[in-house]
Amino acid sequence: MYPVQFFASGIGEQTGHGGNMETVYVLVKTEPGLLESVMAELKQKPQASEISAVTGAYDIIVKVAGDYITDALGIVVRDIRKIRGVVSTETLIAVRM
Repeated sequence: MYPVQFFASGIGEQTGHGGNMETVYVLVKTEPGLLESVMAELKQKPQASEISAVTGAYDIIVKVAGDYITDALGIVVRDIRKIRGVVSTETLIAVRM
């Protein structure tokens, strides 16, 4: 059995066209010594609304929102994973309950 964790923060935010934003949380592992530079680059991404350093298996958690889930996931694939110093990511899709 796998533990399930639901993140309620940011679910149901309104988009400019009246719809709901889709939210994903991205756990990021960085190369040793590159945490600050990865965080600085993440802060330049307008879709990354919250960025925090965390303890544990990952170094950073990032909240990403898009009009559609494919938009939010595209940010992970096209932008976050390409940042120098990012070793790996794990994406958690927020679920409306």
